Amino acid sequence: MDDCGSHRRRASHTRTALADSLSISRQLPRPTTYPGTSPCKTSYVLAQQSAVYSTPVTAMGLSPRKSSLGDMVKAVKQAETLHSTSFSEPLYYHLVTLHLFTLNDLKSILIPETICGILSALSGPLLTTNSSPALFAIIARLPHVVLWNHLNLLIFDLANQRLITSLLEDSFNKPWRPLPSRRLSLVQARRLLLSLIPIVVAATYFLGAVEETVLMLVLTWMYNDLHGADEHYLVRNIINAAGFMCYSSGSTRVAAGGQNTYNLNSVMLYQWTPLVGAVVLSTLQMQDMSDQEGDAQGDRGTLPLIWGDGVARCQSLFRSSPGR
Repeated sequence: MDDCGSHRRRASHTRTALADSLSISRQLPRPTTYPGTSPCKTSYVLAQQSAVYSTPVTAMGLSPRKSSLGDMVKAVKQAETLHSTSFSEPLYYHLVTLHLFTLNDLKSILIPETICGILSALSGPLLTTNSSPALFAIIARLPHVVLWNHLNLLIFDLANQRLITSLLEDSFNKPWRPLPSRRLSLVQARRLLLSLIPIVVAATYFLGAVEETVLMLVLTWMYNDLHGADEHYLVRNIINAAGFMCYSSGSTRVAAGGQNTYNLNSVMLYQWTPLVGAVVLSTLQMQDMSDQEGDAQGDRGTLPLIWGDGVARCQSLFRSSPGR
């Protein structure tokens, strides 16, 4: 695996090429403006063929002023396939690539949600329909809970990191991720996501909590493809809070034995899970503190960027203080 210095050099090269592509985009005729689009979005299309894969438009034999839309689309598709990973790479290489997609979320989602699921299942009748939980039976479900969380996390991270805006941010914040470090191409990431979605839905049906998985697929679509993450920070926080609620209830359902044995009771559904969502909703801005450089490049409206660090920290402290 490449060292950190190599990742940063590649990310720096990506940012330099991005600037070149945006310069080329200014030479193009002004595009028709459609509802919900902006010149910035158009620039990202050019970035896809130039910045992401360091392949300028002119190097493909295209003139920015004279090329037709069809030529430009072909150029984008050609550029998307550059730096593709060969299937001849050893299995370890591909496993590391999958691991790098989810690495940054292990400590914030997979580990705490797995612990939450196991402990909630052990609470027995307090949060589940199991009146007498067996310690070893629930601990034996630990691999199932980890797998359920990791599969859902992988789907979300793939859907998020394959976006041009995310790639731009990652080149600043996390250059070691698979796409900015060129471990695979955008087209390969999209095809991997396309293949994994039905596999994950089928797997979670047998693991239990397929309902939460389907709901998280909808939230993932809203967050990434509908650019919910780029809207007002409150919209982003609401989607994230709903996602964490799904992780908490799904982890508990799997740990309790899946949908064929025990299930969640009304306390878990209507009190504990919403409490988890409320905590996430009111404190999510803290994780944006370290990502401000990349968020600014992606024009993302996070609370620290809009109101500043001081307001974001004070708001988190105020909302989490006793009595609130």
